[in-house]
Amino acid sequence: MIAIDCDTMFDGVNIYDNTSVLIDDENIVSIGKKGEFKSKIDKVIDCKFLMPGLIDMHVHIGGYKEGVISGNPFLPMKKFLKLLLYNGVTTVRDVGNSIETILYLKRWVEKYPAPYIYSSGPILDEPPLIWPHSRMIKTPEEAVFEINRLSIEGVDLLKIYKNVTEEILKVVIEQANAKDLKVAGHLENVDIKIAAQLGIHSLEHVFTLINESYIPDEMRDSLPNDFKKNLYIWKAVDLNTDSIKRLVEVLQKYNVFICPTILVFLRMSNIEEMFTAPNLEYMEKIMPYHKYFKYMKNPIAQLFSKKYIKKYFHTSFLKKQELPIFNEAIEKIFEFIKILVNNGVNIIAGSDTPNPSIVPGFSLHEELELFEKAGLSIIDILKSVTSKAAEALGENTIGLIKKGYKANLLLLKSNPLINKIKALNDIDKIILKGKVLTYKDRQKLLSQVLK
Repeated sequence: MIAIDCDTMFDGVNIYDNTSVLIDDENIVSIGKKGEFKSKIDKVIDCKFLMPGLIDMHVHIGGYKEGVISGNPFLPMKKFLKLLLYNGVTTVRDVGNSIETILYLKRWVEKYPAPYIYSSGPILDEPPLIWPHSRMIKTPEEAVFEINRLSIEGVDLLKIYKNVTEEILKVVIEQANAKDLKVAGHLENVDIKIAAQLGIHSLEHVFTLINESYIPDEMRDSLPNDFKKNLYIWKAVDLNTDSIKRLVEVLQKYNVFICPTILVFLRMSNIEEMFTAPNLEYMEKIMPYHKYFKYMKNPIAQLFSKKYIKKYFHTSFLKKQELPIFNEAIEKIFEFIKILVNNGVNIIAGSDTPNPSIVPGFSLHEELELFEKAGLSIIDILKSVTSKAAEALGENTIGLIKKGYKANLLLLKSNPLINKIKALNDIDKIILKGKVLTYKDRQKLLSQVLK
């Protein structure tokens, strides 16, 4: 047995001082005062700040390698998982992937150090389909068939996508409830308030919650047709209107979880943010096209590659005069997230890796720093990536430091309550399934990624 003696502990909900946590095998077996278990155990680990392992609630475990396709197709995915663990992520929710990839990786993580995986498997969508890991549900009968099939295949939740209509959404949620499956949605064709009333469990991407119906009629005709459209909508929206107040009330009333993914919106809205992102050397090993990003820092290279980037990337080239619009839109998103939290709406943290420049693990920390910029308290931020995330998963064995829960823990060298959210980067040790990963173990993970 191992005892962790900590100066400060965040158990997923509350803060405690001078605490000891006793671990036996993969589970937490007792919690007491610092030093209480020293006579009963094999090893004592001291730490400054103890908390549950991080949960990334929006990932797509994927990647590719250049060269011969056959041989080891899952190598980039294994590197993906190692980057997550290096950054203290002990659980992920994959919201769109092939069932074959997920089944393979779930078996792999049983044998090797890697985060637990909860997954929706394929995305459910109406035509035209956008992603190859989508399944078509253009009629209620097809929706019933696919949900039955996914249930048999062992998914943990369902994910519905942009083209789904209200009629199909209603069927999906009814079928999901019958099979005790939660529904996550990236919606564009269904009013968010109606989706909440129908019973949607979580909504992905804060930028999809506000559409042109929330801005004045005279502003709608001048909206651009590309990715900039969202920027202009957010710049134009008045967050003090009755319509926004009603939206927030409905999200709170129906207990909908919101996964904002601010970072991916920021990067997709301004390509400069994408090319100057940190940790791209690790992203190259997951998505090799990132090796070209270093050239894109050069304005001349950007100019020559502009038409190709527009064709293959969902992103924007902003003109100099549009930068204020970008900045104002991001500030409005920050303000909206603060409004959600202040009104009791559940916020959960997700990175949406491996979108361009969204690096597994590293980008979750960046997302949490954006939460801090939005004005969320450190406690609310920590909850979003631990207990609130576990609640959204419907999982009662993770996300808390509690007797009987899994020993997935993060030991920090400094206290986030004092040193702000960046302290989450100052990792001393990680405990996964009761096993201790030291600094040396974490560096080994990084070296394996870079091979």
